[in-house]
Amino acid sequence: MKKRGLLLSSIASIALFFANMGAGTCSYVIYHQPKFPEKLRK
Repeated sequence: MKKRGLLLSSIASIALFFANMGAGTCSYVIYHQPKFPEKLRK
């Protein structure tokens, strides 16, 4: 269970990093493409 928590926290950190790096791109995608691409669903 400890490894799973570490994995989840690292994934969350990476997600936050990408969210901070590409905030403009993400908002553009959200506004102009309501449905998420297949890659982002996983």
